[in-house]
Amino acid sequence: MNQYGRDALSYYRQHRPQAYRRIEEPVKFFTTLGEEIADEISEMTEELLERDLLTADYLGNLAVWNRAKSAATEIVLEMRHGEPEVDD
Repeated sequence: MNQYGRDALSYYRQHRPQAYRRIEEPVKFFTTLGEEIADEISEMTEELLERDLLTADYLGNLAVWNRAKSAATEIVLEMRHGEPEVDD
């Protein structure tokens, strides 16, 4: 299980306990979810990089890539995490 899967597992346990309890195979579920999130972040990072102008400057390009990955991570995680459950 990658870091995104571990983070999702922790998120579900804390903020979506009812949904977490309904998951029959948590290790398999969060392993797959983590891989899907990593793939989505990679794809979105590439999409964001297409919009930025890369230069011959290595450090400048590294900064652009880091900003794109950070933005992609934030967007994907926001889309993936549902609203916390509300106790009735």
